[in-house]
Amino acid sequence: MSEMESVATTGTSGIYGTFYLDDDEYAIEMEGLQEVVDAPSQLQRMPLAPPFLVGLYHLRGRVLPVADLRTLLKLPPAAHASDTPRRMAVIKRDSACVGVLFDRLGEVLRLKPEDRGPIAFGDAKCGIPVKAVICREDGEHVVQVLDFEAILSIRNLPAIERGGHEDEAALRMTHRMRDLYRDKLIGFTVGGCSLALEMKCVNSIMGKLGQLPSPRKSSLCETIVMLQGVMVPVVKMAKLFHLEENGELGRLLICRIGGELIAFEVDDVTSIIPYSKERILPIPVLHDFRASVFQGSFTDREGKDFIVLDENGLLTRPEISEIALGHQRLATENQGQGTAQRQDRGGKTSLLTFRVGRLYGLKLTEVTEVLDWRQELARTPDTPPAVLGFMNLRGAPIPVLDPRVLFQIDHEAKELAPKILVFQEGGRKIGMRVDSLDSIISTCTDGQQELPELFFRDEKGRFEESFSKGIEVAKEDGQNTAVVVLHATQIIQRLSNALVA
Repeated sequence: MSEMESVATTGTSGIYGTFYLDDDEYAIEMEGLQEVVDAPSQLQRMPLAPPFLVGLYHLRGRVLPVADLRTLLKLPPAAHASDTPRRMAVIKRDSACVGVLFDRLGEVLRLKPEDRGPIAFGDAKCGIPVKAVICREDGEHVVQVLDFEAILSIRNLPAIERGGHEDEAALRMTHRMRDLYRDKLIGFTVGGCSLALEMKCVNSIMGKLGQLPSPRKSSLCETIVMLQGVMVPVVKMAKLFHLEENGELGRLLICRIGGELIAFEVDDVTSIIPYSKERILPIPVLHDFRASVFQGSFTDREGKDFIVLDENGLLTRPEISEIALGHQRLATENQGQGTAQRQDRGGKTSLLTFRVGRLYGLKLTEVTEVLDWRQELARTPDTPPAVLGFMNLRGAPIPVLDPRVLFQIDHEAKELAPKILVFQEGGRKIGMRVDSLDSIISTCTDGQQELPELFFRDEKGRFEESFSKGIEVAKEDGQNTAVVVLHATQIIQRLSNALVA
């Protein structure tokens, strides 16, 4: 530990720590410096962040905004790459706390007040938070003193420290209590940011193909998608958050915002995450624009961080009126009230659809979580062929079944982005490997029908105790396709029989 790092915790007045950006030396009062650490290798990207804000960092139960001092001081990019890892100074006063990146440490200076020379705000070459200079070596060397109060009060960069009693209560939660989470998040990515929305506001998920030009084109909405005969406007979330757009195939989250259906185009839907509101950490409000959209940061059971969004802050009421109600009025004018009446007939159920060769579905409520496929599965000599192995799920071994073996499916994989669907029956959990996730669809329960014998040909005997019903859904190319609806409990029972055998 350097002298600067060891002094950082003393809070001694009149002591300054120095550091460098290229060959320029800067100083900060030790009383504002909490600690100096290696710069994080990975930071959580944040939508709507100002240019100097490079991301968020979880530090002992607090979400810390991290600023690049070079960008903050409006300095040019580094002339050359350095082999020395960058460092981060944690600056703190009261509840405000910010991480500041710099190139390398300098030394510790013990100065009297007269050793400093004040400067007028903005006189320094960098422009902003420099409040004084230190002249050394008879004026040959100038050290600029940063005003850490100014850094902590930068507009749109307040930091929030969570109350200690909440952290203490959260740490006492047992693994069993966390397994009782009833709420879920839909995790997705936009422009390199990992975001999440509460599942309750997501009506369905579908591919972004099949979009049509909007008859009421606006700055936020350029296309629409037809969902069960309803015209749903599409908003690009990357455009909403001023992020780089991904030109590759993406997904549409069909959400109910302000009572209206609106589709949000995202890069990819990555996971279904059990969570509890009490485990969401507050995050800095980085921008006045759409500041109410951020609930906080949540870390899932695999250690991945997500920015949790509040659906009520995604769009303003005038924007909802312009986008959703405008299209709704147009649809009413063209088609009358019949579509809305047809949509409300019958009960609704949400299905998670996936592929094992062909398309299958499960009730969304039967799936506890979705995980990325992992190769490190343990097998024992007596493991039946239908079980790929056992995975460690937060300390508990669960079997992962191969549906192709269990049901003797010979269809080849059409897509290959394998996932593990996790079910729970009573106190028992089981995973199932699938070729890929397809979508979440909302369907009328009275629209499900028994599939004809011709659909199965010689396969019905393999499925007769496991499939429920079949439905027809409109796909992106305008064609209808059948989905086989399975029961999780019957899949588990079939596996149990295989294990006994």
